[in-house]
Amino acid sequence: MALLIRKTFDFCTDTRWSPWLFSLALSLVYIGLAIVGANHFPEGKFLEVSALALFSVCIILGAFHFKYLDRYLSGSCRRISLDSNIFHFTLWGAFIVFMFITLITAKDIPLVSAFKGANADVLSLQRGAFLKGRTGVQSLLIYVDTLFMATLLPFSLAGMFVEKNRFRYLAAVIFFFYSICCLQKALFFYVGFPLVYLAVQHFRLKIWHYFAIVTGFLGILFVLTFLASGKLREVKFFDDALSGYFEKGHWDEAGESPRKRKPIEKSEFFSAQYQPKSTVDFIVWRSFAVPVFTAADTLIVFDKQFGGNYLKGATSGTLSRLFGLEPVSMERHVFAYQWGWNDTANANAVFFVDAFVNFGLVGVLIYSIIVGLGLRFFWKSKDVPFKSLWLIFCCLLFSGSLVGTLLSNGYVFVFVFVLVFRLVPSAVRARDGVGIQN
Repeated sequence: MALLIRKTFDFCTDTRWSPWLFSLALSLVYIGLAIVGANHFPEGKFLEVSALALFSVCIILGAFHFKYLDRYLSGSCRRISLDSNIFHFTLWGAFIVFMFITLITAKDIPLVSAFKGANADVLSLQRGAFLKGRTGVQSLLIYVDTLFMATLLPFSLAGMFVEKNRFRYLAAVIFFFYSICCLQKALFFYVGFPLVYLAVQHFRLKIWHYFAIVTGFLGILFVLTFLASGKLREVKFFDDALSGYFEKGHWDEAGESPRKRKPIEKSEFFSAQYQPKSTVDFIVWRSFAVPVFTAADTLIVFDKQFGGNYLKGATSGTLSRLFGLEPVSMERHVFAYQWGWNDTANANAVFFVDAFVNFGLVGVLIYSIIVGLGLRFFWKSKDVPFKSLWLIFCCLLFSGSLVGTLLSNGYVFVFVFVLVFRLVPSAVRARDGVGIQN
């Protein structure tokens, strides 16, 4: 049993199998569950989603076996050596300044509000306003946030653990603290995934470590989901200890979401009208059903509101500016279709659906090739901190666009960085010299 658990964890984190694991996840959710969804809602676009997913999976697996770029992807070319201590110190120093500015300028911090007894509607509004609702110069904070959270900090944190930097645990705590402040349930994965990769692939763990990893992830996810549900005030211990914060009507000023105001006629699992009955039920629904029906709803909105005319990159701010197009906030249109218009809320669709609404099957083909080559890059690279990012990369694509992952989340930057530079601890640089190394 112990050997089987070790082999399973090793297999599930190995970059060699990354395209197969990612394709399996896409197939289970966007093909298997989409077919189930089609049985509940024949008028939906679930079958179209499953067809696009199948096409994308085949292309990803084919592109992953394109080996003619391996010499460049493996990092065997000469690269510029950088002092890793200076890199980590500069990056984390900048992040601490950014975190301080973000928190002190925030009107509300969702994590604090949850402990004060805010309901789910208020917390939802506060999560949206925490960064997306900023105006003026502060609107830039969300772009800095995504770059730090999805790429730079995980890459640096993994490097610190590889080098056994004495500040690595402090950095992990700071990263984790900020990741839960806005109660975005999945952000703490950005802290955990690289460390799990390092632990499984480069250290010999005992059997209890694997159980601790699973229970730790599930436990944190459950707690954050429970807090975001606004049900903390229903727990008697907190109701007694924090009764001063739970004043009747204190949180009613923000009103309720359109979904709560409308009477629910049907309660179907594969729809936005579903009402989860518990925290666990919500986690399952949010993890499996929401990505599927959001992808299907995106295709419906694409047909009904845009006449099925390909948007040619307009859903991306960068591509729309590059091609001189009027930007289209497809995510907000889909969210409005599902729950009602919200200036800060988005409903993100999987990368191949985003590719289709912009460029049709040609877009799905090109995007999937890039994804396959990206996963091969993770496999062939000799940069261990970089390899540890592959799980985050796949998570972002599972319910987000490729262009956003590459540009807004900074994966183009980190791809180029590891091709050009090599991070080397000070002691190694002093011993081997500074400059360009193989």
